[in-house]
Amino acid sequence: MAEGAADLLQWQNGNYLVLIDYFSCYIEVCNLPAGTSAKQTIARFKAVFARHGCLEILVTDNGLQFSCQEFFQFARDYDFTHVTSSPRYPRSNGDAKRAVRTVKSLLEKGGDLHKALLAYRSTPLAHRASPAQLLMGRRIRTPVPVLPDHLQPQWPDLKAFRDKDTSLKLQQLQTFNRRHRARGMPPLQPGQQVWIKPTHTKGTVIGPASTPRSYEVETQEGGQMRRNRSHHRGVPGTPTSGNMTVTRSGRLSKAPEKLDL
Repeated sequence: MAEGAADLLQWQNGNYLVLIDYFSCYIEVCNLPAGTSAKQTIARFKAVFARHGCLEILVTDNGLQFSCQEFFQFARDYDFTHVTSSPRYPRSNGDAKRAVRTVKSLLEKGGDLHKALLAYRSTPLAHRASPAQLLMGRRIRTPVPVLPDHLQPQWPDLKAFRDKDTSLKLQQLQTFNRRHRARGMPPLQPGQQVWIKPTHTKGTVIGPASTPRSYEVETQEGGQMRRNRSHHRGVPGTPTSGNMTVTRSGRLSKAPEKLDL
């Protein structure tokens, strides 16, 4: 595991920690007791890291278990970068959300969850390799009969996998943009006045945040918050740094230089 994401799942009377490896789509599920604390969550992470190694980058939401001092210290001790998604923008942690939906669908079917996970991990993806093959370099044995030769350690063609994975993700991006008529948004400038949609208030842009496509904004009450770019709308006619002005569409417009006669 190099990069991955995690999220919590609450199902009926049970709590689960769900982790997914970005490269292989391998999913780990850990039971959590009621009233989940940061200490209990960290203990499950340590167990997963002991099996597969430490992540380089871990993406989570801003839950209390992940945004506390204990988790910050855990990230330092285990030498990984902890990135939190934009508040009130769950799509920025979409891989973890999809993993949660996958586990939830397995739980809804009832039966043995571990056996269902075994089937998922051994089933080839659209790239013709299973999550177990991509993570471990071999097929894992299941109750389904298989030739002994197929269980011999052998890495799939990783170059072909990466090419196929890049092509599929590009197709998904183009389909999403076409269906939702998505378009790029102009960057915000320090000092620019914006309308913050989740809170229905105005704010002033401080600058880009450490997380992708997010900005730090100072509110009218003097507080500071981090929000995704899609949560901000430029206030028309607001001057920004330099000689730039925000139009009604949110674009930046530069006033023409006048001839000094």
